[in-house]
Amino acid sequence: MESDWNLEKIQLLEELERTKRDLDKINKEVESVYGELEKTTRILRTSLKEVEDEHHKLEELNKELEKANRIKSDFLHTVSHELRTPLTSIKAFTEILLEDDIDATARTEFLEIISKESDRLGRLINNLLMVSRIESGQIYWEMKMISINKVIKSALDDMKLFIEKKGDRIKGKNCG
Repeated sequence: MESDWNLEKIQLLEELERTKRDLDKINKEVESVYGELEKTTRILRTSLKEVEDEHHKLEELNKELEKANRIKSDFLHTVSHELRTPLTSIKAFTEILLEDDIDATARTEFLEIISKESDRLGRLINNLLMVSRIESGQIYWEMKMISINKVIKSALDDMKLFIEKKGDRIKGKNCG
């Protein structure tokens, strides 16, 4: 009986040893899985940070695109106005020439204005085409100094007849 008991005890001890080995093996597997889980967690946190950074960059780019869109809209508004101005002059002087009995001197002056405004309209259109070429990289913008006095004089010359026709005068140095 005691030998049965010893045998049973030995079997139990062997079973305990096997169970201990199995538990140690399972413990190592759990530690390995836990290490992999920690590594995956670090990778996911890094990826999340990268995604958040990219999201922030995309938000900034979106703001820049919205700003560029507003600038483009303002530009189109300004261009429309600038194209309309010489066209209005051409139309007005053409109507005057067609409806009124104008003397030869005034007729010549009006035709010169129409010609000048047509040239101005052509320059504006060419400038728009130039901007398009600059944007596409076909040509490059060259900045240079210009005389603001010449720009102002040209604008005043363009408007002189309209101003005088309203009975107003331009006063100032070099205004004529």
